[in-house]
Amino acid sequence: MLPYKRSQRVGDLVREEVAEMIMYRLKDPRLGFITVTGAEMTPDLKLARIFVSVLKEDERDLTLEILNSAKGFMRSILRKG
Repeated sequence: MLPYKRSQRVGDLVREEVAEMIMYRLKDPRLGFITVTGAEMTPDLKLARIFVSVLKEDERDLTLEILNSAKGFMRSILRKG
């Protein structure tokens, strides 16, 4: 059995925090139904890649644009965390 890597544990926590931020802290009314499906961390824990799923395909580009513009806000919240 392989050990559960630290980067995977931290990635799971980051995924939960980002999902919570999208639900409760991002106040953009244009956001549709988004599911945070995963987070991959680099082994040194410096970078994270967040994966999301958007319910309506026609809203995907707008939703990703909104999330990309809010990434500085989300980074600052995660840093304080």
